[in-house]
Amino acid sequence: MQEIIISRQQLKILLAKQKERTMKKLAALLAILSMSIAQAQIKVKINGKPLAENATVKAEDIKTFDVSFTNPKKLSYIGSGRAIFGVALLSPKNQLIEEYIIKKDGINGVESLLADVNVFLNVIADANGETQFKPRVLDHPFLEMLGRDDDETIKIEINLMFFDKIGYEKYGEPVVLVKKFVFMIDNKSNAVAYVQKQQEQKAKEDAAEAERDKARMAEKLEAEAKKKKKGVLGSLLNKIN
Repeated sequence: MQEIIISRQQLKILLAKQKERTMKKLAALLAILSMSIAQAQIKVKINGKPLAENATVKAEDIKTFDVSFTNPKKLSYIGSGRAIFGVALLSPKNQLIEEYIIKKDGINGVESLLADVNVFLNVIADANGETQFKPRVLDHPFLEMLGRDDDETIKIEINLMFFDKIGYEKYGEPVVLVKKFVFMIDNKSNAVAYVQKQQEQKAKEDAAEAERDKARMAEKLEAEAKKKKKGVLGSLLNKIN
C-alpha cells in the first residue's frame, strides 16, 4: 500500500516537472517572439495586433493592415532624391503581383517621410476610404487584389528605400534604409473563389458564343435558302420566256 502512495506522489512530481518545463519552453518562445517584434525596424499590425516576421495570416481574417518603421539609415545627401515606402505582393515564384507605395521626392518630401518614425500608416483604406499607399501596377485596393489572385500563398515584402536622382526622371540603385519585413498570406479561400468565378465566367462566355454561332448558322441557312429559291424562280422564268 505504501508503494502505491509513493508511486502516485512520484507521478505527481513528474507531471509537475514536465508542466514546468513546458511552461518554460513556451515562455522562452514568447520571449523570442516579443524580442523579434521589438527589434524589427519595420513593424506590422494586422487587426490592431503586432505581427511577427515570417508569420502566416489567413486572407479572410485581415480587416486592417498597418505598418510603421523606426531607426532608418541616415542619409548624407538627399538633394532631389526619392524615398519609397512600399508593400509588395509576390507570387510563389517571386513575381510581382502588385505594390502599394508612399513616394516622396526632394529634401522636404523625403525628410517628412523619414521623420514619421513609429507612426503606423494604414495600407487598407480606413473608414473614410483613405490611405496614403497607392497601387503602382494595377488599380485595385489591397483586399480586392487578394480576391483577384489565384495564388494560394502570397508573400508580402515591406521595404523603405531611397533613390538618388541621376538625371531627368532617372534614379540610381536603391539604398535600403531599414531591414525589410516579410510575412505570408494564406490566400487559399480567395484563390478557390477566384478560380470558380473564372470558370463560371468562361462557361457564360462559351454559352454566349454558342448562341452566336447558332444565330450565324441560322442566318447562313436562311441566306442559302433564299438564294436557292431565287435560283429556282429564275430558272422557271427562263423556261417561260
